[in-house]
Amino acid sequence: MRVLVLGAGGIGGYFGGMAAQAGTDVTFLVREPRARFLEQRGLVIESPSGTTRLMPKLCTAGAAAERYDLVLLSCKAYDLDSALDAIQPMIKSRTVILPLLNGINHYRAIDERFGPDRVLGGLCHIGVTMTPQGTIRRMSASASIVLGQRGQSFGTGQLAEIASELTSEEAQASVSNDIERDIWQKFCFLGTLAAATCLLRGTIAEIQATSRGKSVLAEIFGEVCAVAEAAGCPQTPQFIEERHRVLATDGAAMSSSMYRDLLAGNRVESEHILGDLVRRAELSAIHTPYLVAAHCQLQAYENARRAIGVEVLA
Repeated sequence: MRVLVLGAGGIGGYFGGMAAQAGTDVTFLVREPRARFLEQRGLVIESPSGTTRLMPKLCTAGAAAERYDLVLLSCKAYDLDSALDAIQPMIKSRTVILPLLNGINHYRAIDERFGPDRVLGGLCHIGVTMTPQGTIRRMSASASIVLGQRGQSFGTGQLAEIASELTSEEAQASVSNDIERDIWQKFCFLGTLAAATCLLRGTIAEIQATSRGKSVLAEIFGEVCAVAEAAGCPQTPQFIEERHRVLATDGAAMSSSMYRDLLAGNRVESEHILGDLVRRAELSAIHTPYLVAAHCQLQAYENARRAIGVEVLA
């Protein structure tokens, strides 16, 4: 199987790099500056088990279009349109697309561009960042991909083959029999973490240590779950109980990628995550004061970045 990974940032670089190290035929579609950097230095990945350096196969936009069996789409939501333009020439009649973006709204755009019959449901569980030196650093104890079909007729063998190609000693991939449920579960918890950490400007442990931190976390999670239920994806009692337990456990060592981007002064995926939750809540007349406040806070942050021209320079 030939795999094309859009980008070589935290998510794509990690999972694509680990798959390549395990023997999968992986090519990274990257911008020219990133290509020059990787050609000189290699793709460096740090994980709890050690450091890996690879010299990956690369291509850039405008290169001769080749055929790929699988495209791993792992861009930020605000780069989705340009990402779809970049992979357009690489999409052939039998190419399958596996998005690993946070949130849900991106499926509409990908389906409209390429057709829903070739777009799998996908998500990943990993704590990862890219250092200023360009190294991909995994911070979580494990890393995994979950994929599944969204009402299509992919054979179980094809799905299992894709999972196998993306599996390595440092990254597991599995097939879900209810990918929509899994995507919503991640969306609910991710939305809670993003809203809480960005609004309150602290990690979960730091928020828990405040006088009302745990109750605020529970209320934010309740708002997000109410949105999911109104969207026709109610969360299971087991999932709700488990997540409440995590949010109430002292010293929970977690944050959100959105909060890390905020602290670094980078662009954030606020509209795709919190904006989407707020809009869904408004359509269903659900009162979500914490989500609204977090969304407004991040809109103000983005407005300030644009006012000083940071977005143009980034």
